[in-house]
Amino acid sequence: MDYGILYSRDATCSAPQLVGYVDASHADDRDTYRSTSGYILHFGGPVSWYSKLNPITTTSTPASEYTAMYFAVLQISHLRALLGEIAFVDDEPTVLYVDNSTAIGACQQLDGSSKKLRHIMIKTRFVQESESSGQTRSTKIDGKINHSDFLTKPNPGPIFEQHRRKACIVSLMEVFPDAPPLASIASADEPRETKEEMSDDESDTDDNKDSCGDEQDGF
Repeated sequence: MDYGILYSRDATCSAPQLVGYVDASHADDRDTYRSTSGYILHFGGPVSWYSKLNPITTTSTPASEYTAMYFAVLQISHLRALLGEIAFVDDEPTVLYVDNSTAIGACQQLDGSSKKLRHIMIKTRFVQESESSGQTRSTKIDGKINHSDFLTKPNPGPIFEQHRRKACIVSLMEVFPDAPPLASIASADEPRETKEEMSDDESDTDDNKDSCGDEQDGF
């Protein structure tokens, strides 16, 4: 496929600052009724993404969103530590865009009193501590422009294309309009390799024939 990831300082994609988008699709698996979590983290382009069926069954949409937030915050912690090791210091919290107000509101409930989230309290507490320490900051975003949405559920063609572009996944023809498609390059190389292999096989066959002829002459 003629698609790749575009890493750029251009504002049309992502600034060179760690930022995340997270989404969940509640109880979308019809066999287990488990939810799908998804996130995409940008640092001048997507550097980490996730789309997977949750290991537990969540009983509400906010719980599904919060589980997805947990996976995203966990990865953000690793990436911030990595950036710190290479001397990239960012004192600002990593913004995590979420399209569920209830899940965002639960970030402020450090007393752990949210009844809807008690069955995932460890994950809840982890996200709350990340928020309170200033490592992350959850921010409300409209679901229509949350481009992690295509990691959790099927999207109509135009919506999928919108999310694809926002995720900095671009057609190589858009970036390099004069370059030939990768498929044509691959197909052009394949016959050439095949001919070389055939010529090698033919030469090996001729050598075998000559050796057989020499043995027969010896008799």
